[in-house]
Amino acid sequence: MEGQKVIFDIETTGLDPEQDEILQFSAINENGEVLLNTYIKPISHTEWKDAEAINHISMEMVSDCKTMEELLPEIQAIFDNCSEMIAYNFNFDFAFLYKAGIKFCYGTIIFDPMIDFAEIYGEWSNYYGNYKWQKLTTAAYYYGYNFDDLAHDSLEDVKATL
Repeated sequence: MEGQKVIFDIETTGLDPEQDEILQFSAINENGEVLLNTYIKPISHTEWKDAEAINHISMEMVSDCKTMEELLPEIQAIFDNCSEMIAYNFNFDFAFLYKAGIKFCYGTIIFDPMIDFAEIYGEWSNYYGNYKWQKLTTAAYYYGYNFDDLAHDSLEDVKATL
């Protein structure tokens, strides 16, 4: 389906796209249809205790999964056939996907709801001189979407973003 909006999210072994790896990738379209939801076996990491405490993804959960290299064509096809990319905290996900080898099409619309929600929520940061970015859970609650026990599963995060 060329020209669709793609809402996507990842879960990772940590916060550094230069050293950490993607553990889960999920993408849905604007109708909520799942385009891909998969765990990913890391190549370099065998544990990620700090990240696991947040995303609950263990080595056992990903040990028999495909690697990012194996999934690259399938994930690339999703981005090749979209007119708009939507992700909460877009730059974080983008950095990891770019480092993993995803090529993003020039001219594709990028939308990060986190940026718009910061102003809607209205918490000012004197340090940055701008509205403070809020967690996805905060935005979800604000709009009456409760996914407490499911947050930080990339599929549930894209559903909340939608």
